[in-house]
Amino acid sequence: MARSACTLGILLALGLLSVSTKGETPMQPLLQFHDVVLSARHADEVKGWTTSTVAKEIAPHFKADAEGGRGGKAALEIRADGNPAACGAWRHTIDGILPGHHYSFHSCYRAEGVEFERRSIWMKVDWLDEKGQRVGQPDYARPGRRDGAWTPLDLNAPAPDRAHSCHLDLALAWATRGAVWWDDIEV
Repeated sequence: MARSACTLGILLALGLLSVSTKGETPMQPLLQFHDVVLSARHADEVKGWTTSTVAKEIAPHFKADAEGGRGGKAALEIRADGNPAACGAWRHTIDGILPGHHYSFHSCYRAEGVEFERRSIWMKVDWLDEKGQRVGQPDYARPGRRDGAWTPLDLNAPAPDRAHSCHLDLALAWATRGAVWWDDIEV
């Protein structure tokens, strides 16, 4: 029984099996991000993404790395640049969230110079109401088994009551000489 439940969980996490209630059609992906789309105005601007940090003094360096992703394609990069207090995230706001529905979040990261990855690298989902205020507590993804240099992060979570959107944060913190590249992002 435990083995079949584990297999079902893996299939759900990988998106190979969709679950819908009677009469509903399976939901289409809200975000598929396998290759960074750079803005025509500036090479470090990424369509649909912003950066987030609590103070400019601890802001890491953010950029879109044209060849840093899986397969040599573009990826979102965060670099601490020698600042031991550096803490920040790439952020994407996802609209159209339905309260009570389950959502699957996936991303892969590649790290360099990060001593404690589980402490310093995370994917967070912060659920928001129609006014953009937090609803409930954020959810954090769990790391999967490393595939070469890349580590997958997956989260399957129900949207709380009153949730209408969410922030998806891909973060790096407290890694003085660390850097992380994010790719294969899906919701």
